[in-house]
Amino acid sequence: MVHFGSSSSVCGTNLQKSTTLTFRSRPFFQNKPTERRLKEFYYEFGASPRALAEYSVCSDQYEALLQKAINEIQPGQLRTAFHDPGVHGFSRYVTTMWPIHDHCYYRVEFAARRVARLVWEKHAHSQIDDMEDFYQLFCGGKVLSTSATWIFKFRMHELLRNGQTIELFPILHSPNKGMANLIYDNYAASRNGKDPINLTLPVSSEYPLTEGVRLEEGRYYRPKSSDFVVDSLLLIHPPGESPILLMFQMSSNDDELGVSPEGSDIIDRMLLGTRKYYIVVTPDTAHPKVNVPVKYFKEMEKQVASADESFLVFHYSVRLEQLFGRDS
Repeated sequence: MVHFGSSSSVCGTNLQKSTTLTFRSRPFFQNKPTERRLKEFYYEFGASPRALAEYSVCSDQYEALLQKAINEIQPGQLRTAFHDPGVHGFSRYVTTMWPIHDHCYYRVEFAARRVARLVWEKHAHSQIDDMEDFYQLFCGGKVLSTSATWIFKFRMHELLRNGQTIELFPILHSPNKGMANLIYDNYAASRNGKDPINLTLPVSSEYPLTEGVRLEEGRYYRPKSSDFVVDSLLLIHPPGESPILLMFQMSSNDDELGVSPEGSDIIDRMLLGTRKYYIVVTPDTAHPKVNVPVKYFKEMEKQVASADESFLVFHYSVRLEQLFGRDS
């Protein structure tokens, strides 16, 4: 089954409330792709129905066209493409347009995470002004769009492995009252900016994080699968202290973060007995709740009562000036 949003609107006209059409794909695609291949191709590239019909069984050809389009983008064209998606030929590969429910306008975003990464690597990462423009363009009220989230994460992965000194503030949990989950949502220390823990991170390349890998001190690891509960790991050894495993979870909005016991167990097995800091990295406007299942804690009755000591959660709040390198 293939799902597509449907709307009678086009750029410059009022948008009707979108609906979702679900239909059997095979009668519509003459190259006879499998349902699984259609889904994979769509989620990898955000391809249009026409591209799905032409390239779903030969995605390498589509990727070559995409890469060619990205390589030919000229300075300044990316900005106009997101304001007016029909003005450049590369827009069909790079952008997608969605109607906004109950409003008479549309939202333009990168077609897919893979596309955003390719554009980032080719153009945006070396053009800080463009990055900041995109980030603010994609931000809508309190909720950041998917593209803004990608930009935030791409940028933070660069900063966290470039020798930054970060300020951490503890996030405390609310009373459990017999619930199945602990909710860490007390950001008082971060909001007040009092008594931060300062950590200077090492300069590092990026290394793949896979289950069973032997973590080395000073290396910045990013997972290649969703089995892990974090966006990155970094093992550091502050002078005069025992080693600390920093577990970074990035969030660009207030959506609740869930800690999976299974994913946490994978990390626990990597470095048994090592101190671990679970660090929520957000813009300074975001304060998401962190949901930790009680069953994560060993000897539940003893440790839930002292959860703020047995599972350490911290907030790293990032100002816009820090994110885009405009700090004095």
